[in-house]
Amino acid sequence: MNVLRIIGGLDAAAGGPSQSAVNSAIAASRAGIDTTLAYAAPRNSPPAEAAARLEGEGVAVRRFPLARLLGTRGARWGISPAMARWLAIHGKEFDIIHCHGAWQLATLVALYGGGGAKRALTPHESLTGYDIAQTRTPLMGTLKRYLKPRMVKKFDVLFFASMLEATDSMPAAAKAAVLAHPVFDERAAPPPARDGAGDKFRLGYLGRLHPKKNIPVLIEALAALPARIHLTVAGCGPAGFDETYRRLAASYGVEGRITWLGFIDGAAKEEFFASVDLLVMPSAYECFGMAGAEAMIRGVAVCVSPRTGIAGLIARRDAGRVVEPEPAALAAAIAALAENPTTLAAVARRDARAARAAYGFSAHGAALIDHYARLLGER
Repeated sequence: MNVLRIIGGLDAAAGGPSQSAVNSAIAASRAGIDTTLAYAAPRNSPPAEAAARLEGEGVAVRRFPLARLLGTRGARWGISPAMARWLAIHGKEFDIIHCHGAWQLATLVALYGGGGAKRALTPHESLTGYDIAQTRTPLMGTLKRYLKPRMVKKFDVLFFASMLEATDSMPAAAKAAVLAHPVFDERAAPPPARDGAGDKFRLGYLGRLHPKKNIPVLIEALAALPARIHLTVAGCGPAGFDETYRRLAASYGVEGRITWLGFIDGAAKEEFFASVDLLVMPSAYECFGMAGAEAMIRGVAVCVSPRTGIAGLIARRDAGRVVEPEPAALAAAIAALAENPTTLAAVARRDARAARAAYGFSAHGAALIDHYARLLGER
């Protein structure tokens, strides 16, 4: 089978969708699926770092320029006329066109081009009621609500990262398939050993600096915890967000207990995971929770909110803590683990076992083959 993946961009700083799309394409290629990935990028920018990784795994990569005059809006919506033209001409050469993100120009083109190709969509939260409610303008929110049922009708299958996302996105499950993102690469080198040094208990946060991530809740919880508990924040966001959070930390008197790393990737991300005792994700909503899954794979205990996709696995396997994103509840859960190293170590071990079994590349690739074959009437 010949599958085309399309995504608006591969900027790692944009968050989880680009990473999970790359991982999924690699898992598909390893499973024997002939895979091409097309993405948009700013003109004259260097190739995305992920492109070389994809090509090394046998994935054909096509890069197209974003619209010249639209700036950040063009990037947000993946607006690339060149990609749209190419897709309209070449889409019919593929058995399946698998789109990443609902509100991308290429996704809309794929619905009406591509000849007889089957169409799949991984929405990456973009069809949830939560995400649509967060749309920046009322007009755009109304447009999304109008387009959503029409878009769902035209896709042959929709892959949701968790039951939470599936339930929040579609009233009926006829076209829905829950397919967790691949996180555990069985072929990758093992992560560095956790250092475990010092008398500090280290909390970690990894992700965008965005209001839905509830970082103020985490800062307030930190203020209620003993002075030996510190926090490392890794991630970036819109201009001024980090300064706003720094001022909030100062108002609670905990600015000296927080380290701000900014955006990290590669070796710096591995060093981050090796240095923290507990990863905390008090988000208002996460359709999956990539950072939490990455921590679990590495044997780092996690604490997430109930509205996080991986919360179901954590609760079933007692592989972490699921806590309401409220300062007092969060502080109590953190304190209980910080004061009991034996419990913390047991939770971390269960984290690793559960996540490696559920989120492996090989399991994801096998599931994709099954879904694609059914889509093509081969099973």
